[in-house]
Amino acid sequence: MVNSSDDIKKFINDKNFKKIFVLCGKKSFVTSGAEDLFKKIIINKEIKLFYKKSELPILEELIEIINNIKNFKPDLILAVGGGAVIDYAKIANVVDVREDLADLIVNYSYPFKKKFTKLAVIPTTAGSGAEVTSNAVIYVNGIKHSFESELLVPDNFFLIPEFLISAPNKIKASAGFDAIAQALESLVSKKSNDQSVEYASNSLKISVNSFISFVNNPNMKNATEMSIASNLAGKAISISKTTAPHAVSYPFTSLFNISHGHAVGLFFERFFKFNYDNLNKSETAFNLNKRFDLIFSLFNVPNINKLNSKISLIKKQANLEDDLIKLKIDVKKNSEKIINGINLLRLGNNPIKINGKDIYNIISNVDKIKFWFIKLYMTINDLNYWNIYYNKKNDLIKESNFATLIKKKILKKNFNILEIGTGNGRDAFYFSKLSNSVLAIDQSNTAINENKLKAKKMKIKNLIFNKLNVDNILNIKNKSKVDLIYARFFIHSINLKKENLLIKNLSKFKKKDLYIALEFRTIKDKLMNKGKKISKYERITDHYRRFINPDNLIKKFSTHGYKIFYKKNGINLSKTRTENPHLSRIIFFK
Repeated sequence: MVNSSDDIKKFINDKNFKKIFVLCGKKSFVTSGAEDLFKKIIINKEIKLFYKKSELPILEELIEIINNIKNFKPDLILAVGGGAVIDYAKIANVVDVREDLADLIVNYSYPFKKKFTKLAVIPTTAGSGAEVTSNAVIYVNGIKHSFESELLVPDNFFLIPEFLISAPNKIKASAGFDAIAQALESLVSKKSNDQSVEYASNSLKISVNSFISFVNNPNMKNATEMSIASNLAGKAISISKTTAPHAVSYPFTSLFNISHGHAVGLFFERFFKFNYDNLNKSETAFNLNKRFDLIFSLFNVPNINKLNSKISLIKKQANLEDDLIKLKIDVKKNSEKIINGINLLRLGNNPIKINGKDIYNIISNVDKIKFWFIKLYMTINDLNYWNIYYNKKNDLIKESNFATLIKKKILKKNFNILEIGTGNGRDAFYFSKLSNSVLAIDQSNTAINENKLKAKKMKIKNLIFNKLNVDNILNIKNKSKVDLIYARFFIHSINLKKENLLIKNLSKFKKKDLYIALEFRTIKDKLMNKGKKISKYERITDHYRRFINPDNLIKKFSTHGYKIFYKKNGINLSKTRTENPHLSRIIFFK
């Protein structure tokens, strides 16, 4: 399974590879021995070296790498380094530089087509298993995002154990624990299958016994073993993906410079205890209890407490500190940034559904923080929720019956309409056929981009989609020309502070002859009895909702001169196969 320098020499000196682009870390390329090896074995090749500058894989440097590759036009890209170097190479080989690249990354919607050239990788750390995975990560504005595609899998990889030995202990410890964590998370991931279980189990059989000796007394034997363990863990998570410990680790790397594997270990035991304590809530297709029994067997422990004790001991022996005070990490001060960096895709693979309150409870065992952490978590990650939601909902569906009511009651052919919270755009497309113009806004990049593509394909000229939220709604041009402001299922998705700001801002639109049509969930809706209660009228299920008293809303609008043109409360207004919400429909007029 491991390779020799002769294997690399034979591969690189293939006559088909005339131009080779080498992507590497400047320090690790030298200290690992890779530089000396390549000087000896590369013959009659045009070589371009690109030394990675950023410790984390960031969009700005990725663009620089892509441009260098396109200009050089290599026959082979060779990545020599740790996970960041390999991820750079994997992404750069399948992605083009374009104006909307950042948005496509953030919304997990890049349209992969083909590889630019052949890619071979040589890891200089034993951890991520990036040489065999179908995913790669990139940081955009300090937040970690994932690419996932079979096109990302390198064409060739070489495991050279001697390249691992000279790495600093800190890197060996962090990378090695990442391999252990990946294998453990793979075993409990909702996406795991028989093949991933085999890979993960075989990885742990090696890493549990070799990791500490590799960190403290590295030699060819334990370096070889950890190289194999890392590779197997990579194969496992390429199938199953990772779970909560990885999802929550990312902001601790970007904000506090905690190396990746170290960050994964900060709350690892607590997340696994949470999963075990909630076995009865398992969302896996397999028996999670039996899967934990397998883990106990692999670690030679009888129960979850002993497992966590052993993991804690491993971290201690590897000098992976998890005391946030000693690490000078102030969770409360940086809470918003931490929450914003949590990866919902990874969180969704956890075997037990996990929400803001659960994360609060897990982290608060380490650092006491206020209850508002839960609320802050949900309001920030609601955007991520809707981006992922709309990425799965691409088909244009029939308009709502609230939209048909608007047509019947007030709509005129010369109306200019503003829709707030357009979502999948179903009503915006409908209104575009019946009015002069429609501006539809939403805070979800994914929803807006999808709707723009549909409108372009349908050649609709009087419909514009823009990414805007309540905070910057006054940036809309020609506010005085808007005849109808329409918001369906939007008011109950924002908190009270945002609602008050919205009403205040809407009062600055057209001074008279303006309709505002709202449909929203009321305090009589059955969903009031579900989810986590975070205030009298706020609940959290898979996302945030705030249930509204229509009388209170009417009073607020009346203070700005609005009168009721139409009002109806009750059920059977927007009934679906799965629910019949209690709604309020109000059309205000001034």
